[in-house]
Amino acid sequence: MTLGVTGYRTTIVTELLRLVDETVVSVGRSAADDVVLDLAADFDVNKIPRDVDRWVLASGLLYPLRLKDQTFAETAASIAVNLTSVVRICEYLLDVNPRVRIAILGSESWRGSFDTTYFLSKVGVNAYVQHRRLEHPAQQIVVISPTIIMDSGMTQRRHDLDRVATRAAAGPKGRLLNAAEVARLVHFVLYQDDGALTNVVLSMNAGEFA
Repeated sequence: MTLGVTGYRTTIVTELLRLVDETVVSVGRSAADDVVLDLAADFDVNKIPRDVDRWVLASGLLYPLRLKDQTFAETAASIAVNLTSVVRICEYLLDVNPRVRIAILGSESWRGSFDTTYFLSKVGVNAYVQHRRLEHPAQQIVVISPTIIMDSGMTQRRHDLDRVATRAAAGPKGRLLNAAEVARLVHFVLYQDDGALTNVVLSMNAGEFA
């Protein structure tokens, strides 16, 4: 079997690959990717292999800027990577592969984020997944929506880690998520679930919003 991935170098994907033993096809803008596509720009969706049955869409772009402080190009790139490229890829795969199973790495930032562009993109992806009717019974599409992941690159690059630690300590679990537990949920969705778990957003927030 083959697993298709965008965001191949993310921490969650790295942890997921520890759980699977199969060929991986990476899609991204790096020359090291198997299929080179710039998700922030116009791209030929037909380059994506249509016979790969399991996909993890994990690419993301987050600016530490409020929307009013972003350039138009930054806003456009954020929407392209976080929303429109995700929907384009899903639409293509759902049209050409009656067996495709898709797990999208979302974010609990859909509840609100300093970067409004990122927040609006996550809201859009959630709505798309919840309402996109599937035409084939073997197909599956799910969003996995975690809060802050302590060991992710995105978190480790933040300049307010002390604030993050305070938030973690105040939560019901007294800690943040880690990439390995998110990867285990991705693995369950794609490899163990029988497929009735579809058109849903699976929140992983450790009870923070209870």
